[in-house]
Amino acid sequence: MGQQDVARPGEHARPAGDVGFQVAAVAAERATGKNWHALFAARLAAPLGLADTKFGTLLPVGGEPGSASLPWVAGGAVSTLDDYARFLRMLVGKGRYGEQQILKEETVAAMLRDQVPSQVEVQSVGFEADAVRYGLGTWIEILPGGAQRVSDPGAFGFTPWIDLDLGLGGVFAVRDRVVQAYQDILRMPI
Repeated sequence: MGQQDVARPGEHARPAGDVGFQVAAVAAERATGKNWHALFAARLAAPLGLADTKFGTLLPVGGEPGSASLPWVAGGAVSTLDDYARFLRMLVGKGRYGEQQILKEETVAAMLRDQVPSQVEVQSVGFEADAVRYGLGTWIEILPGGAQRVSDPGAFGFTPWIDLDLGLGGVFAVRDRVVQAYQDILRMPI
């Protein structure tokens, strides 16, 4: 999943998730002998009912969804608001969706847990945050009072968030680059 650039204590780390996601996807393909589309369909799309979520190319972004020979898993997905909300419900449910355990609870906890050494300062990319850390493909914001919100603002319109303390989440979809809308989204009352 996501990975960090190496940084010495006192330096800043930025997620380098694009390449990390690609390496993980290729490793999964090699380990199983299945292509990414088949793996995604069997492990997530079918159990969650994600009928409209497919992975496409890097350029053009999301091109050839569901059939690209080398799908860009770090940002080449196309989806719908309903599909994305199903995925978030599964994360809020600690890997469970309805009566089915889709991901192990420990896997979801690892995704949403700070994965950066404490001596490394993390700076947000694409949005402003006073206190931010990084999980596996997930920004972790420390809110006033110590509450935590996780999110992963997509560059092309989808912005999911989960309030870990309240156990609820949501996803916003805008027809713009996220950098234009993210600060407004953060100001919305929960």
